[in-house]
Amino acid sequence: MGRYSECDCESIVEEIRLYPSILSADFTNLRESIHQLQGSDIAGLHVDVMDGHFVPNLTFGPWICDVLKKICDYPLDVHLMIDNTYDFFSHFLKSNVEALTVHYESSPQLHRIIQLIKKENIKAGVSINPGTSVTVLEDVLSEIDMVLIMTVNPGFGGQSFLKYTLNKIEKLWNLKEQMNRDLMIYVDGGIDENTVKEVAVKGARGIIAGSSVFNAPIPRKQANLIIENAYDAIEKGDLA
Repeated sequence: MGRYSECDCESIVEEIRLYPSILSADFTNLRESIHQLQGSDIAGLHVDVMDGHFVPNLTFGPWICDVLKKICDYPLDVHLMIDNTYDFFSHFLKSNVEALTVHYESSPQLHRIIQLIKKENIKAGVSINPGTSVTVLEDVLSEIDMVLIMTVNPGFGGQSFLKYTLNKIEKLWNLKEQMNRDLMIYVDGGIDENTVKEVAVKGARGIIAGSSVFNAPIPRKQANLIIENAYDAIEKGDLA
């Protein structure tokens, strides 16, 4: 059965928003790497902030947002994969970002963080790891703009998509229908022109893709192919 018949949402057609992750960009020439996306229909850039503690990798601080704003005009979607979220998230509120996503697993003061993000007119998101159930978010779903479901274990780009996370996307769609129809469901990890069909059919509309875009021969064409395949899968309602 297809995603629409399962969730009874034939009339809902939401925009597919693709955010290539700069984690996979060429940092020896970041400006040119991002320039190769010009002409595509991407919604912005995804910035993975990792601290080497919450995840086994170390990436950027708030300074990367300032650099990106100098070399491109894309909106920035920042994903904090860090411990002690409450101590550090406010630094990114000053970086002119469009959206800020924090992890449920590292944010014991989650509701307070969400309130402070939204107070700055920034979209507030919450991410969950593959081993975390979507039900833990029920109490905050009405307060947030998006949920980012990790479809790989976070920390490194280029990992293979975890199939069992498809059930989590579908469960979240059903919760969204009950509690917050404006909620956007995002996915991150192992997304390419093929796996995007599977996640779109289940309800994902925000797509994070890194290596599959930046490592492609022509990144802008690959980005558009991912978006087109997502729409095609939604239209068909299944993967046949």
